[in-house]
Amino acid sequence: MGGCMMGEIKVNDYVKRKSYGGDIKFRVIDIVKDPDNAQYMLKGMKIRLMADSVRDDLELLQPEEILEERHNSILLTRQVLKRIEQDRNRRSNFLRNDAVTQNYYQIPGKVLHIDGDKEYLEKCINAYKMLDVPAIGVHIQEKELPEKVVDVIKTYCPNILVLTGHDALKKDTQDYKSMSSYKTSRYFVDAIRSVRLFEPNRDSLVVIAGACQSYYEALIDAGANFATSPKRISVHAFDPVYIAEKIAFTSIYQKINLEEALGNTITGKDGIGGVDTRGHYRVGFPKSNY
Repeated sequence: MGGCMMGEIKVNDYVKRKSYGGDIKFRVIDIVKDPDNAQYMLKGMKIRLMADSVRDDLELLQPEEILEERHNSILLTRQVLKRIEQDRNRRSNFLRNDAVTQNYYQIPGKVLHIDGDKEYLEKCINAYKMLDVPAIGVHIQEKELPEKVVDVIKTYCPNILVLTGHDALKKDTQDYKSMSSYKTSRYFVDAIRSVRLFEPNRDSLVVIAGACQSYYEALIDAGANFATSPKRISVHAFDPVYIAEKIAFTSIYQKINLEEALGNTITGKDGIGGVDTRGHYRVGFPKSNY
């Protein structure tokens, strides 16, 4: 970006990969020097994806491309938020009556979001605030999840647990049913197993887990209610947030409508899927005067 010499790419510049047709826009987060060829470490601007590349495959984004990417991301987020608002209004008509709101109060489900990426975690916490979902964020590296997750749950006592970070299919993978084909799926799986030893009931503690291209079937088998990625695609950073919102604001008397929940995400059923799950939204009576 501004100030760079011709051909020079620096940390925090925005780039695209020529070999992939520039399909995903990235920010350079690190440059690892190598005697033969430096490796540029990349993070997706809106897709939860980490990648690396050599200089020859990278092209700097033009200012208008950066603005377009940000603009499109804002428009997409607004569209999803509008759908979620309409969906929530349908689910909570009972509390839209003034006479009722004077006497009843709402208790949506509480979210604990553990993320291996601090930057994405901050974005997700901001998204929860926009959606009025009570949420706590904790940064833990993927490989540390299995040993730390239960202690964090004991500290915050959530209704909904979100485990995200970074994952990917290893290069030239042919066997999608081998755990060794995935970069970090085994950590998510082991973490979910630890959680289910602590709380085996999928309705008492709802678990949403995984990242880009994660081993979907293994995460569900381990005990996740929702997981990525059925079609092994990259997922949007906010997709787990939108699923968590659906659970947090669906009555404890109702099951989540899976098609509606997945329809409220950006990558849809190709990026995230799940199993029958009850909501965690409660109504209280009477409302206190204090």
